[in-house]
Amino acid sequence: SPEGGITEDEAQEINHLLLEDVFLQRFYLAYIDLHASIRNTVDGSCVENFTEPPERSAFREVIQKDLHDSAIRAALSEVTGARGELADTGKGRIHSNRRLPTRIDAIRLLVRVAAVILVAVTAVWLDHKLWQATDKATKAPVELPVLARIQQIQDIVWADPYHPVHVGSDLRLGSYMLEQGWVQFRTNQGASVIVESPAHFTLEIENCIRLHNGLLTANVPDEAVGFTVLTPGTNLIDLGTEFGVQVQSDKTEVQVFDGEVQASFDAGTGRRPLSPRRVHQNDQLVYHQDTGRIVDESVHAVFPRHWNDVLYRTTLKGPFVSINAPTSLKQDEHELGDVIGLLVEKRGVTLNRNMKVTHTQTGALRLEYRSGEEPEAWLLNGLTLDSYLLHVDRLGTKVQLDTNKILLSGSITFTREIAGVICTTPQLVQSDTHFGHDQVHYDTQVTRGLYEKWDADVIRINPDRRTITFSLNTMNYDQLRILVHSP
Repeated sequence: SPEGGITEDEAQEINHLLLEDVFLQRFYLAYIDLHASIRNTVDGSCVENFTEPPERSAFREVIQKDLHDSAIRAALSEVTGARGELADTGKGRIHSNRRLPTRIDAIRLLVRVAAVILVAVTAVWLDHKLWQATDKATKAPVELPVLARIQQIQDIVWADPYHPVHVGSDLRLGSYMLEQGWVQFRTNQGASVIVESPAHFTLEIENCIRLHNGLLTANVPDEAVGFTVLTPGTNLIDLGTEFGVQVQSDKTEVQVFDGEVQASFDAGTGRRPLSPRRVHQNDQLVYHQDTGRIVDESVHAVFPRHWNDVLYRTTLKGPFVSINAPTSLKQDEHELGDVIGLLVEKRGVTLNRNMKVTHTQTGALRLEYRSGEEPEAWLLNGLTLDSYLLHVDRLGTKVQLDTNKILLSGSITFTREIAGVICTTPQLVQSDTHFGHDQVHYDTQVTRGLYEKWDADVIRINPDRRTITFSLNTMNYDQLRILVHSP
């Protein structure tokens, strides 16, 4: 038997028939070949790239074995029934007085065995095809409804690598975890939403977003009024407005820039429910989830109201203050104390010639006085750049401060790559024309750079070219210009 599983007596009976007749031997070989061909077809070419699960394979083998054994027993029973029972004489098995099996009986036996095996193998093949079709059906992707479409992205990284990363891609119903960067999308109703990482949000239904944690800004036109932001403990319904929401582990911050927001609260089990309230233009609200209370405190989140706020976002670490274009940045005319002022000077300046700067490479640059030496690098004609000025001007006169040196350290991270840094007085004066603020007067008569001092200053452009760190030994008056690639 090709499959095994028949009794020893049945096997001896088949062997006895085969030994007596060459024709039956050839028929049996043909049957074995047919059986092998059928198995080859099922296991091979007809089922391409199919790896059958072990539990299904074991089940198939048991079924085939049972069917095969039953078929042989049934066939042998019919043959032996025609020729009589076997008897045991003590000297071996002999036949009774009924006739011995003929060639026709043997052929009939083998044909029956082959037919039953063919039926069994075909059944298994059909069963696999049905299972394969069912398996494919269960794995067919479900088309979830599209609830929004991506408008802008910046350095975007999702926790799920299969989430869309291209402008114009659809955002479908589901949960999204933004690990890095910013994304702006528009809902089907027209609400424009900017989400800043790290953030976790869910698009649940039309014109609604659940913010689990992170920061978003929503700009809602008239056609999308009713846009809703759900947070832990609060429901914020837009009434035609522009507003920002930040969810942290213990609180939700809301700031309304224009229009109104209707806020309702879930104080939690056992707490007295809070009455809904409206948050008006230029107002803010801070709700603490852990206590179920609204707290009178300022919102500290910085919300990007427009996509340009994302493109020009700077992350400051250290003693910084912003400068809003003073009339003059000459020495002693805009004193800040022991902090560093940051001025956004110009945006989108295209070089019409090569420009000398102090430093363009990643890594550290140590700026210390060496007579007759000045570090230099070049920015090529055609680059379009934005300029930022770091300004240090301590309180008091130069004479008072010359013996009172301080160390100012910090870092600035941009959303775009740093092209170069200008640190020396000659280079600062030369670049004022191209990159200086149009409404600001700069000093051209005194030392304002970092390189001309005996105490070393250190600046470093990080490998990602988006962060610059510095350590400035300053006594009175210092400036540094940073050039960043425009969007």
